[in-house]
Amino acid sequence: MLFLVLVGSGLPTGTAQAATYRGLLSGSGDYRFTSVVGVPGAVVAVGEWTDPGHKDGNTYIAGQSHPLIVKLSTDGAILWSKPLTTAGGCGWFNSVAVLGDGNVIAAGTACPADTSQGRDFLIAKFDLSGRELWRKTQGHSSDDDLNTVIRSASGGFVAAGSYWLSGAYNSYIAGFDSNGQELWSDAFRGGQFNSVATLPNGNYLAGGIAYSTSTEFPTSATAGLTVEYSPAGHREGGHLYSGLGSLGIVSLVAATDGGVLIAGSQNLAKLSSTTGATLWKTTVTWSGGYSSLGLPTRKWATHTIKLSGLVATSDGGALAVGRVESDSVEELPVENGIAVRFRTDGKKQWIRNVGGDFGTFTGFAAAIPSGQGFILAGQTDMYSHGYKRAATVTPVTATGGVSWIATGLLPALSARKAPKITGTIKVGKKLKASKGSWSAQPASVKYQWLRNGRKIAGATSSTYRLKKADRGKRVSVVVAVHRAGFRDAHKRSSRTAKVSK
Repeated sequence: MLFLVLVGSGLPTGTAQAATYRGLLSGSGDYRFTSVVGVPGAVVAVGEWTDPGHKDGNTYIAGQSHPLIVKLSTDGAILWSKPLTTAGGCGWFNSVAVLGDGNVIAAGTACPADTSQGRDFLIAKFDLSGRELWRKTQGHSSDDDLNTVIRSASGGFVAAGSYWLSGAYNSYIAGFDSNGQELWSDAFRGGQFNSVATLPNGNYLAGGIAYSTSTEFPTSATAGLTVEYSPAGHREGGHLYSGLGSLGIVSLVAATDGGVLIAGSQNLAKLSSTTGATLWKTTVTWSGGYSSLGLPTRKWATHTIKLSGLVATSDGGALAVGRVESDSVEELPVENGIAVRFRTDGKKQWIRNVGGDFGTFTGFAAAIPSGQGFILAGQTDMYSHGYKRAATVTPVTATGGVSWIATGLLPALSARKAPKITGTIKVGKKLKASKGSWSAQPASVKYQWLRNGRKIAGATSSTYRLKKADRGKRVSVVVAVHRAGFRDAHKRSSRTAKVSK
């Protein structure tokens, strides 16, 4: 699996079409980023790692998913990466924020040991060296998802999402101290929160979706929803917004000029932070198909834009990120990551393809400001590399430029000492292989014996008894190691002397 890291130093100028790639490295599993945040001299991104599936006889066993947190330097180097193991073997992070003490908080979903009970809320705190400080899970009777987390004024954090109960989604929002102790919470039937922002008056504004099953906010059809909360968690009222698509409000941020920006499907709107009134609303569109995104011209049957993240710009405008979903009459359906810059009045300044032009298809889910540009996080579906998914982070300049792209992976298990063969090199005698020494203790070790460099069928244990077929040949062994959070690695021993009678 390719773990693609697109990070630029100093956010240089350029165009997305001029992006160049510095080699592709292979690894195992699938990766995605869902959120990114800036920390001193670096960024921290969170998401999910899914380990490769395997076959048990004729049955394919799907790989387990793991919440993933990664720290990257400003030049794209992976400083550390931490996949978490959950009791039920599945989980992911949806959001990350920096707390007042300088540590980071990540929120998402984890499976309990009894997966028949559905998913649980997951919250974990890390220091900037990657050490997990604590982890908490909380569950209702069915699937629970925390979709967003932000820092609170008191030094703790606010997290929000939804849970499934009695045949309906229920919204959930709660305030916590920095140790994860819940201070207040609110929930209501028929809703889901996707994003939270802090208003100029110090209150919190949660954005999401209201369903026809909603009790507190009745609606005959799916609608966007905002609900305001005081710092103590008291509900201060809410508003419904139609025409934002089936996911309602997917992202919400406080604008730098005091308003509130909301995104839903391919729509962007600006609200009054005091009344909730819509100041303006615009729909993201373009013409020219692939060519307007800097890609080779192809024929599209249909295309749909789906926005997934927002960042407020210093001039009161916004950068919206998301993807274009397209049904091509010539090729497979594709997705391309896009970034769209808007002025404070809602007028579009530019739209860019940010997935590159090398045959990958990218969707971005989060963005943060950085210097005179932005840093985006998301995923890349590598259709040209075996339908694999890569986690992606990329810098974009204020004018939409991406000038270079570097690639990297989770750290590899590196061999400090090669495997060694001991025993008498004679037909009928047993040889034994050591596993060697590695940069981290492997979770599993596999062996494959070789005769003159070719595999010996069935010789896959740490010992091997020499056969007549080995006479006059040289024997060696390959040791393959695996550990979650690292790329798989292997190392071959030296060849023995020729096997005697």
